Amino acid sequence: MKSPDDIQNALISRVVTVTTGQSQTLYRVDLPQDSRWQFVFQETGNLVGTANLQVKYRSRIAELESQVSVGRFGGEIITGFGSVQIDANCLFGSVELKSFFTTQSLTIDSGAFQIQKTQQVSGNYENLTDEFLGWTPFPFNQFCVYSNNNFTIRLLDIEDNVIFQKVSTDDEYKIECVVPPHLYAQIKNTVADQKYTIVYTRKD
Repeated sequence: MKSPDDIQNALISRVVTVTTGQSQTLYRVDLPQDSRWQFVFQETGNLVGTANLQVKYRSRIAELESQVSVGRFGGEIITGFGSVQIDANCLFGSVELKSFFTTQSLTIDSGAFQIQKTQQVSGNYENLTDEFLGWTPFPFNQFCVYSNNNFTIRLLDIEDNVIFQKVSTDDEYKIECVVPPHLYAQIKNTVADQKYTIVYTRKD
């Protein structure tokens, strides 16, 4: 266990791999009740899996727990104060998490990330992005897709089950979507060589 002085004078970071059914403690720190902290994690995308993080906020009078979902290529920025324990629980496959924990309370300004895509074959589904295989990359949690023709977006889980599907309308060739961390997106065009602009942003 790290002492408050150790935490406040150094940023702690680590890389951890967790497989199905495994649970592993990432951080367990004791801090004064008024000491703020920041925990940031990113799933590397090298492995295929999903997980949940269990965050236990500990005080002198109570312990509160919350869960945060982990999906491929994704991640989160979590802030809090006082003592905390963070455990990773793998639900499916394997996940590799890069993370850091610090008492710096300023959050990361993620800005926006834009990708251009051309879909050549009409009527077939493709991953929304090639680089991220349709998953929403860290630290973003929503995207908006623009195109000059109709298209269909669908969200799938890690076992390729279709969970959600939406078609763009004739007068609005765009779809905005907040993406659950355990799902990835695919797109289907209506004309050959259809061009898209995908803009990723973060909503806190």
